[in-house]
Amino acid sequence: METFKSLCYGIPVDLIATWCAVDIQTARHWKAGTRIPGKSSYKLFALHLEGRILPADWEGYSFRDGQMWDPYGKSFTRKALNLYGIAWQIFREWTRDDAERRATLDDIMGATADVKALCAERASSASVAAPEPKASALVRPPKPETVRQRYLKRWPQAARLTRHADPSESSADGE
Repeated sequence: METFKSLCYGIPVDLIATWCAVDIQTARHWKAGTRIPGKSSYKLFALHLEGRILPADWEGYSFRDGQMWDPYGKSFTRKALNLYGIAWQIFREWTRDDAERRATLDDIMGATADVKALCAERASSASVAAPEPKASALVRPPKPETVRQRYLKRWPQAARLTRHADPSESSADGE
């Protein structure tokens, strides 16, 4: 079993305190290794770190009987959610050459300005004789992410707080 100190490497103390519902001083002791958290706190922190607890903006959603339920009582299976991803890829392909359709789709998706700029950049570079993507490329599942990658995706501000890119990459002189 991994120690709590190594598990919370690079994670801000206030986030540890929030996730485990403890005082910030207690979280400091846990992170420093001067105190060891209880089994339930350790498990709660690990669940948050692995992304197995829904964040606040997913309030009202839940999982029961192998299905995801939205706040309105509609259930979604994993297969249905995978189909939504494929459908959005098809919609994106359908709107690639039509700016009006693309703008409508972006509004539906709630795309940010960064996403819109990236799509516009790709569309302009694609018109320079880029090869057509294979149909299998549209449905290829993503590569599995590490726990750290998922954490940094959800809390990108934590990347600048970490001293090293990876705890295993510490320098040889004992820093």
